[in-house]
Amino acid sequence: MANGINYVPLFKHIVPESIHTTYNKTYLAYQYIYRNISDKYDWYMKGEADSYIFVENLRYFLSQFDPNKPYYLGIRVRHV
Repeated sequence: MANGINYVPLFKHIVPESIHTTYNKTYLAYQYIYRNISDKYDWYMKGEADSYIFVENLRYFLSQFDPNKPYYLGIRVRHV
């Protein structure tokens, strides 16, 4: 438990901890979500250790979208 949030590191044994493996970890995480828990929540968000989220603002922003349709909200970062 970190900062009061329960979590389980799912891919620690598959993908080594490194800034260069962020894409792989994210890809595996979204595959896991899709296959195992995608029907339990309307939205999923990826953040990093330095992300700061105003949850009420996020809820307001997402309220204009249909959670039954696919969206990519964010920016695409070029893999280097």
